[in-house]
Amino acid sequence: KVGIGTTSPGSLLTVYENDSSQGNTQLHIHNDKTDDAAVLILEGKRTSYNDTGQLLFANNGTNVAQIRAYSGGTDGALGFFTKTSSGSLDEKLTISDVGLATFVNDVVVTGNFTVNGTTTTVNTTNLLVEDPLILLAKAQSGGPTLDSGFIIERGTHNNAGLIWDESADLFAFIQTTDTATTAGNVTIANYADIKADAAILGMADGGGLLLGVTAFGGAANQRLQIGATLAGGSS
Repeated sequence: KVGIGTTSPGSLLTVYENDSSQGNTQLHIHNDKTDDAAVLILEGKRTSYNDTGQLLFANNGTNVAQIRAYSGGTDGALGFFTKTSSGSLDEKLTISDVGLATFVNDVVVTGNFTVNGTTTTVNTTNLLVEDPLILLAKAQSGGPTLDSGFIIERGTHNNAGLIWDESADLFAFIQTTDTATTAGNVTIANYADIKADAAILGMADGGGLLLGVTAFGGAANQRLQIGATLAGGSS
């Protein structure tokens, strides 16, 4: 065993310093070549998956944090351990050999959070969003072609949705087999019923309520049309 600053080393190499005037104790590895890095190698010899190297942090004789490298041969993963004041040293973050990061507790992001991928899955009981306005179809530009909205999963029944139907240029409550994977025209199986209290429709000229027809055929200030027959005159 080798001791630096001590005559009683407790491990193969012990560096001990108790001079309070010297500040932090430092172990300095300096590579003065401009084309190479300074490297600290921790090498084990595992043949099955286990920790192969550790960095252990202690305070007054108590282990308080740790970084472990895991390997079963040529793969490699990392585990990050922390300890509460009354708890044990437990793994809080694991980064797998393929780069999958798994946290065992909450994650707080102070800055912006950008996800570049194909699918974002949120498996939570409740989703709370502070933003009062949500922008859909962010990448759409030029002449719009993408139907946008919300699809509700209904198990063995057709799904329900509220979409902006781009081809019809209107909002639609629908039933559909779409599972929110379409980037374009959402297939409408049929239109869904709507139950509401009061409704205000067509307060400006040219607006109103149509029943059984797709366009007004009467006066410009018409508000209600049922089939081909005007209801209540032209207003």
